[in-house]
Amino acid sequence: MAQIARVRNFQSCLDGICDQSQLTEDQKQQAEEANHYNNLENCLEGMGDCNRALLGSEGQQEVAQETHNRELRQCLDGSDACDPSQLSGAEQRDVAVISHGKKPTN
Repeated sequence: MAQIARVRNFQSCLDGICDQSQLTEDQKQQAEEANHYNNLENCLEGMGDCNRALLGSEGQQEVAQETHNRELRQCLDGSDACDPSQLSGAEQRDVAVISHGKKPTN
């Protein structure tokens, strides 16, 4: 039974919530890597819990670029979630041209 509890604890650590004192050094490293990867994915996707402070400078730049790209796609698609203030002047003009070129669908 103790073995099962340790395995379940390790699985919980991979999800971010566990008793790390019960882990081996290898398991601690695996859990840390999994949590870092999950955080990066959450930040890149703009979903779930994202803690940018845990990202290195490269990860922060990657997330900033992906966040900007997502914003641009939303604006180009005419989404209500679009925030044009997050776009460059050239991107705002492109969005305006595209949105004026779309015909209303009834």
